[in-house]
Amino acid sequence: MKKALPIGIENFRDMVWKDCYYIDKTAFIKPLMEAGNKVLLLTRPRRFGKTLFMDTLKSFLQLDFQKGINGERNALLFKGLRISQDRDFCSRHMGRYPVISMTLKDVEGGDFESAYVQFAENLEDTLDPYRFLMDSPKLSPRDKDTLRQYLTTGYLKDSAHVADCKNFLKNLAAWLSKHYDRQVVILIDEYDVPLANAAQFGYYDKMLELVRAFLGQALKEKPQAQSDAPAYLMKAVLTGCLRVSKESIFTGINNPLINTVCSEDRSLSEIIGFTADEVRSFLDYYGLSNRYDDVKRWYDGYRFYESEIYCPWDVINHIDRIKDDPNARPEAYWINTSGNDLVKRFVDKANRTTRNEIEQLIAGNAIEKMLRLDLTYDEIDNSIENLWSVLFTTGYLTQTGMTEDGAYRLVIPNREICEVFKLQIQEWFKKSIFSNTEQLTAFWKAFEEGNTDGVEMYLNRIMSNSISVFDIKTGEGKKEISYHNLLVGILTGNAEWLVKSNVEAGEGFADIIVETEDPNAGIVVELKYTKDYDEMEQACRAAL
Repeated sequence: MKKALPIGIENFRDMVWKDCYYIDKTAFIKPLMEAGNKVLLLTRPRRFGKTLFMDTLKSFLQLDFQKGINGERNALLFKGLRISQDRDFCSRHMGRYPVISMTLKDVEGGDFESAYVQFAENLEDTLDPYRFLMDSPKLSPRDKDTLRQYLTTGYLKDSAHVADCKNFLKNLAAWLSKHYDRQVVILIDEYDVPLANAAQFGYYDKMLELVRAFLGQALKEKPQAQSDAPAYLMKAVLTGCLRVSKESIFTGINNPLINTVCSEDRSLSEIIGFTADEVRSFLDYYGLSNRYDDVKRWYDGYRFYESEIYCPWDVINHIDRIKDDPNARPEAYWINTSGNDLVKRFVDKANRTTRNEIEQLIAGNAIEKMLRLDLTYDEIDNSIENLWSVLFTTGYLTQTGMTEDGAYRLVIPNREICEVFKLQIQEWFKKSIFSNTEQLTAFWKAFEEGNTDGVEMYLNRIMSNSISVFDIKTGEGKKEISYHNLLVGILTGNAEWLVKSNVEAGEGFADIIVETEDPNAGIVVELKYTKDYDEMEQACRAAL
């Protein structure tokens, strides 16, 4: 019997105990822990497995709350995995640290007050397993007074105690370090989600102040006495989608290591996401090796430094689908896990030059762009150049290399992301058409009266001012289908007309039939596509 697929599982223990198929990333724990920097930021697109890796790291490092340093339970979890082969590393690190693990991915809201409550709720959930610290003989009376306040229901949610929220991570780490007489590991998943939501709803400065203080108090490095709070820190690992500039968040943190999709560090480039070999083995295990080309075309295409990377969410969900239905075709999974507002914002801001660049991308070509990889979230909408950068860091674009002057050669990674761009372009195109009611009404009139010059003028205008996705979304011999759909869309905007597409009429099928308000008149449309202007007359005769 084949192993279960880990659909939606982000907990390493569940992955092991439920005997799910697991692509072994444990070997990357060693280079991560042995990196010289105490603070490490990993930025990768969403749904690439960041949360699962963070939980794997927690499961490997965390000591037993009751028994202290005791790696037996950890060793059982990691039995047979790659990291277990390095016995020396395991003896030094497995099950030897108090670990604080939390996520900020649920911190969102339409205003700062509601987002702050969610932030405080996360702190309460994080603190709950550590109630035993109230009985610790190593904590001072002052420590316990502060801890008692933290444990009081609703205390942290009260905005009057925002200063306590800012000091929460530093205090908890210091208390754990005192209790166990060990340095602490801090893991924070999706650290930038509160900032992304705050920028969208207009309270960025307030949220930035909170997050900056919350992280900065705990992660600062100061060469002071051993009793000072920063001495408790063994390692801090943060994950997110965007590398927020050091000046905005990591002020005062000494030399954090920031690993992005562009970082020239092969030891960590494959830590998140699936490699081509891992995907082949995955498909082989379920007897689906013949589907590799489909999976590659739809879900591959990402390049993290020099590594070819697949989106894990897509691969897992697609294998789950095709193992039960061999005839199932690829479909979008990653793009349906949340909205694609970023692409919508990008397309809405696009000028004619940018629209031409989008055409090139959809056609499979590369464009060259200078990118900023250390933006703040409130800068994203300042320029179209900033949006190019964010599309790259969040997985809507990838790179195939750099030019001599440092520009990135950007491409759309795969078929799935290409569909996102097409969908948003079509929505923008429809919006732009129906927003100009005067021109549209004139077109309908010209169409009804048989005024071919007026029809031609309008269609030429909208096509020249649009993104020409119509020539490239279908194969040769079927390109008129796209224009057909475009024309049907424009005509059905007239509420007084009945528009029929591909219906039987007389001795054959008409592409489009329009019944106007005049019961004695109607319009029959036949479309033909040709590449060359000189062939248009012949195509029209064929249509007639």
